[in-house]
Amino acid sequence: MVNASVPFQFIDMLRAAVANAPSTLESERRDLRLLDWNLTTVCYSNANTTGEYECQCEDSFRWSCEICNTFNTCSNESTPTCDCIRGIPPFLQFCEPISVISPCQVPPTEALVDIFLILDPTPNGTEPLEIINQLRTAVVNGSLPFEIEEDLTLINWNLTTVISPCQVPPTEALVDIFLILDPTPNGTEPLEIINQLRTAVVNGSLPFEIEEDLTLINWNLTTACYPNSTGEPLCQCEDSFGWSCDICNTFDVCSTSSTPTCDCIYGLPPFGQFCEPVSIISPCPPPPITESASVNSVLHISTLSIEATEIIEGLRDAVAILPVDITIEVILTNFILTTVCHLNFNNEEQCECGDQYLWPCGICETFGACNSNNMQTCDCINRIPPDGILCVPSVAAACPTESPPTVPPIIDSK
Repeated sequence: MVNASVPFQFIDMLRAAVANAPSTLESERRDLRLLDWNLTTVCYSNANTTGEYECQCEDSFRWSCEICNTFNTCSNESTPTCDCIRGIPPFLQFCEPISVISPCQVPPTEALVDIFLILDPTPNGTEPLEIINQLRTAVVNGSLPFEIEEDLTLINWNLTTVISPCQVPPTEALVDIFLILDPTPNGTEPLEIINQLRTAVVNGSLPFEIEEDLTLINWNLTTACYPNSTGEPLCQCEDSFGWSCDICNTFDVCSTSSTPTCDCIYGLPPFGQFCEPVSIISPCPPPPITESASVNSVLHISTLSIEATEIIEGLRDAVAILPVDITIEVILTNFILTTVCHLNFNNEEQCECGDQYLWPCGICETFGACNSNNMQTCDCINRIPPDGILCVPSVAAACPTESPPTVPPIIDSK
């Protein structure tokens, strides 16, 4: 064994000594002579990795199968056994010449195999159950393991599944049947025919064999469509049936009953659309609750290189794109441009009213009208009024008129 503190050069020195030693070495005892020697095994601590011991065989030497199967190997070579193990084997266990080592036996491979045995027809008319019972007996009493061939041995088996002939269950299908009577036989009223069908549904004898492979086991009258008094088609659901929400929202309804959706519509729905059981119809969602509100909004635009008139025209044109979703629950449906304040060519403040809007009473006199006409109302003033005062509809802008003083009647007493 080589201690981890001894350089690996020492191993190389031993290898060189083996290679260069004279063919015969005599000791002081004349009856003892060294004829040959080999370096077979080197064990050392693998300090560079985990610190565990590794035992490496020299060239042309390998570990026995027993050692390779007992210890973890550190060899990557495809050799009959292995040339490196992790750990120190028992005393006097060393690598052996490859020429005397037998290759390790490959352990047998076990596999679970599913075997299908199909007997169609059964031999000599034997009943299927007889064959199944014979297989069961063979499983219980069979001698195992059983060598099928040199490299294939049956060590265990089980009978898991038996499929025997059986009757195919009948297939059930839900079928929609259209019964169109146009014109009605012998001038019978549509409601009379519907009542006859209702009676047949209630009193009919079921199941009813239509032909050998077709049997009617149940039926329901779900939908009756007929012209009303004005000749307009009307489709009425029978009891416990109703129209889906899509149909109710598409057609005008003629239902007054409290159903999850509706049970009567004006018009004929698309082909294949019938009333459905009330138990499977989801109630229609309530219409969204909408509330309208009028809001005064102030838009401040500063340090722009475009004329104020261009901004005003752009805002007026924006009405054409309405409505606009501001958020999921807030929709802008309309807006009116009432007041525009800006700096005129003289860099003076001016506030103008939109079409059909004027400044309320007293504002024009207080801030001065742009047209220098001291009217009680006007559409333009020379300052921005305080407190968020805006133009109002022209019908509400007029100042109240004062009533003339009442003159008492003059009575001539002459």
